[in-house]
Amino acid sequence: MFSLLILTLSLFSLEEKVGQLLVVHFPGEVYNESAEKLIREVHVGGIIYYNWANGLHSPEQIRALSSSLQKQAKIPLFIAVDQEGGRIVRLKKGFTPFPSNAVFGEIDDSHLVEQCAYLSAQEASEVGFNLILAPVVDIVPKEGPSAIGDRSYGSSPDKVARLARSALSGYKRGGVISCLKHYPGIGSSHIDSHLDLPVTTTDDRMLYQLLLPHSQMVMTGHVLATSLDTTHCATLSKTILQNHLRPQFDGVIISDSLVMEGVLKQYNTVSDVAIAALDAGCDLLILGGRHLHGASKELSPDDVITIHKDIVDAVRTHRLDPSQIDRSFERILKLKQPGQTYLSLNTEGSDPE
Repeated sequence: MFSLLILTLSLFSLEEKVGQLLVVHFPGEVYNESAEKLIREVHVGGIIYYNWANGLHSPEQIRALSSSLQKQAKIPLFIAVDQEGGRIVRLKKGFTPFPSNAVFGEIDDSHLVEQCAYLSAQEASEVGFNLILAPVVDIVPKEGPSAIGDRSYGSSPDKVARLARSALSGYKRGGVISCLKHYPGIGSSHIDSHLDLPVTTTDDRMLYQLLLPHSQMVMTGHVLATSLDTTHCATLSKTILQNHLRPQFDGVIISDSLVMEGVLKQYNTVSDVAIAALDAGCDLLILGGRHLHGASKELSPDDVITIHKDIVDAVRTHRLDPSQIDRSFERILKLKQPGQTYLSLNTEGSDPE
């Protein structure tokens, strides 16, 4: 079977490499002009689905959409979804409703967590998803408010680690890539990073040390973890990503959505945030998402084209290190190997059905 890893970097343009570092959304329930712009002009690495953008009315509609998108991509796309269970689910009609992590934490049955993750992954895989942005592994306080709330398995690090490892196993068995989130931990804050920047005085690095060997992808949290960096939030912190996370993790580091207020406060544009996140050590950037209580903006395909151009310009002017872009690109290609994600390389593209 053809392996993407045997392709040399010289076969890809800088525009293609940068495009592969972006996960975006587009408005439409079928392949359309917006999707074509993002795939053909930006060469995006992935598409994230939302109910409000893509309908997600039935397994049949989703499967057709995923198939038509993949047929247009030179390099297979990540097709991603937030499908945590409980209140954070995008796939509803025609899919099994699973409870929140908090419920699994109360039951505390590792086998049940593994089996439910497997079933969720299997259902997602059958309609074209290869990336589920879960599980949440943030540790919440025993008492007091937490913005993460019932998305967490609980307040016991041992329990969270054990159940999260079972979830990782289930997702893998079900045929999808999963993603630990949100490094280095945002569970202790009552502030929602969609709305503002959370600040924590503790971090969950010890938990991640147990889970990183079993994971292919880690999502950064938009959090000011003062125990590690008093100036930059984790997504934008070289100290956190390059000094703490990268030495113990050779997989893909993905940002949380860059349209969230928690990460936008110190920058004038999303382009500036995207460049800073790549410079800090993120491999993959989520540019998808929309307003939450008016706090965040939604990016159009034309906005993404501008951001892509700005990143390319930053590499050409050495504001971003070209070798770092190459390393991120290689990690993404490695994760997209057919043997790991059940995808194949389409070098020409074709018209959608």
